[in-house]
Amino acid sequence: MGNSKKQRPLWVANAMVFMLLFMAVCAYFSWQIHVVKNSFLFNANQHADVVSKIVSLNASGTIEAEQSIENILQSLLENTARFVAYLDMVEPFSTEELTAFTRESGLAGISITRNGDNNIASVSVHAPENWLPNDFREESATTTSSIDSFSESCSQNLTPYLKHLPQYHLYLLIWRVPDYPDCITLGIRDDKIAAITENLGLDNIIKAISTVPGIKNIKVKDMHINVDVDASQLGKSIRQLTIHFYIFSFFLIMAGIVLSFVLHRYQTAALDRVKQFERELAAQRENATLGKSAAAIAHEIRNPLNSLSMGLQRIALENGCESEAHRKLVRQMSEAVKRANSSVTGLLNYAKPRIPKIKLFIPETLLVDIFNLYQKRCLTQQIDVTLDIQYHGEIESDPELMGQVVENIIKNSVEAQPDVGFINISVTMTDDQYLVLLFKNGNCPVTPENAHKIFEPYFTTRPEGTGLGMAIVKNIIKTLDGEITVQITESREISTTIHLPLKEIKC
Repeated sequence: MGNSKKQRPLWVANAMVFMLLFMAVCAYFSWQIHVVKNSFLFNANQHADVVSKIVSLNASGTIEAEQSIENILQSLLENTARFVAYLDMVEPFSTEELTAFTRESGLAGISITRNGDNNIASVSVHAPENWLPNDFREESATTTSSIDSFSESCSQNLTPYLKHLPQYHLYLLIWRVPDYPDCITLGIRDDKIAAITENLGLDNIIKAISTVPGIKNIKVKDMHINVDVDASQLGKSIRQLTIHFYIFSFFLIMAGIVLSFVLHRYQTAALDRVKQFERELAAQRENATLGKSAAAIAHEIRNPLNSLSMGLQRIALENGCESEAHRKLVRQMSEAVKRANSSVTGLLNYAKPRIPKIKLFIPETLLVDIFNLYQKRCLTQQIDVTLDIQYHGEIESDPELMGQVVENIIKNSVEAQPDVGFINISVTMTDDQYLVLLFKNGNCPVTPENAHKIFEPYFTTRPEGTGLGMAIVKNIIKTLDGEITVQITESREISTTIHLPLKEIKC
């Protein structure tokens, strides 16, 4: 029933949220680009519609203006033709007189075709000579006079009409009325009229409108008006939106990555703290259970062990003259009782809570005093001891608890090297006000992979050991707000390092 769903990492949920946010941003920018395009197309259509209407209106106005100009011109030329006809009826014009009249009137030329009988052209007067284009004249090889092609028109049409010859820059009026038998052809240059019509023309209007911002080109073909709108502003707007999208996306992605990393670190640290708390809680529960068990053991076992010990002492005193075998048996039983009592004592020492009695003492003196207890044994076992004490001042801690720690470590070092070995002990002080005690020795029976098990209760490599010595050491160091670590090399050299805070230093 303890199975629970594995908690999903926070950074995964955060990444999913940022992914959805990124998709929303992409959708938003796509919508913005769509809106900009539609808005541009709508405005472009409106501009094109307005331009086409302006061009259409101006085209109509231009056509009407040209027709009005031609009507006015025809009216003026008809009046001139009537005046010429009147003068010619009073006295027929000679070529010289007609030329002079033409020059004074500002005309390009005047031709009078006098009709003979049966409406056949007989005489034509041109002033000046050859003012009509060759395309409209036919030379006669048998006569000295010229017969104009318009003469035939005069003989056939009784209604005056105006014709524009743009290739010759001429306006021609062919004038004949029923009450006047002759045909008069008047010509006038179209320079000034062409300038007026050109200014009013469609091309100028298109050029003027093409200079309006946003209009790129206007084409009129087959009664259709094509308006090209400049789309550079649309491209610029889309580029700006794209740049903004890339910048915003970059910062969004970076924020997602950073936040996911922070959440991952936070969740990992939180899980580590929870695991550490669970380990400490389990250790406290184990110690509490162990304390209750130790109390029961002390009550139920120690009293019988004391009785056994006193009984064996009495047997040894009262039966001192018996055989050596009996005395050996009594000694073995006494040693067994002592070992059992030692195990119970170790169990009580591990389980009972410790209240440090803080006082000033010199670590160097403590080390030397404890080392003196094992000096003879070290000499016997040929163990080379090196003391490197760089800090000689006092510290504020519990000397009795520290004595148990140092003695346990030195005892384990000596017992691990029964034949030849070394013990190196150093005392230093760090810059951050910590006292460092380092113990090194060889012939460690524990492998490097099992180094973390040294501080576990009941872990021992000796058959007669209880496995509580180093566990008690760790509890004591923890009680003194210190840290203890162990490192084991492949050559089975073990280094035990203790860091103690210097609450007060007096040198």
